Amino acid sequence: LICDFEVDTDVKKSPFALTCRLSFLRNYLRTTTNRFHKFDEIIPKMFKLLAHPYEIVSKEVAILLFDLLLYGPTDSLQTFDQFLSEIEKDKSGLGNIKHKENKIFKESLKSFMINTLELSKENKGKTAQEIVNSEFMFHIKGLSSLMYKMLKSSLGTELVDYLVPYILPIIFELDKVKDACQLSDIAVDGFFIAFASVRYDTNETQKIIDLLESNMGSERSEERRVGK
Repeated sequence: LICDFEVDTDVKKSPFALTCRLSFLRNYLRTTTNRFHKFDEIIPKMFKLLAHPYEIVSKEVAILLFDLLLYGPTDSLQTFDQFLSEIEKDKSGLGNIKHKENKIFKESLKSFMINTLELSKENKGKTAQEIVNSEFMFHIKGLSSLMYKMLKSSLGTELVDYLVPYILPIIFELDKVKDACQLSDIAVDGFFIAFASVRYDTNETQKIIDLLESNMGSERSEERRVGK
């Protein structure tokens, strides 16, 4: 009953009832934690609501999605020796423990980012105010709320794989509509600062260095184009 409800993005309806329901679901999830087993059902439903026109709803959804990722099903460690063994597998010295991959969350996040990039193509010719009230900006607000929640925790490392193919292109699209971002209270520079705080491992650090040395990959793309 708690999880079975229709996704409604109709702006003509008051967001109060939906926000209350999301808040109740979030508290229920935090109470049940590892006994909650509706992840595959709820995660895709929440991503459909992440770009809700009402910011109060999208922020509540972002918090709920963060909790769904945090409390997601994972392999448990039964003893302290198992804990030490898992830590020793991380050769970077950061003490990271590999958990079971939440495939539903990752695929849903990927689809959401791809859709956001597709919507950015509609910005051309629009005024700043039109962009503020567009599906693109609704997606940006929801996505930024979720990413900031993740980046302020150890779950920030979950975003590393999305950085080059999706997140950086989205940030560059935001750079093209700075006026709309200011009107929407979106701080583009804040994303770079937040990503700089992530504890990258050795391989991930090298990827970032390569990006910086190649001007975010543009120089390599030019080299490949000229080589052809």
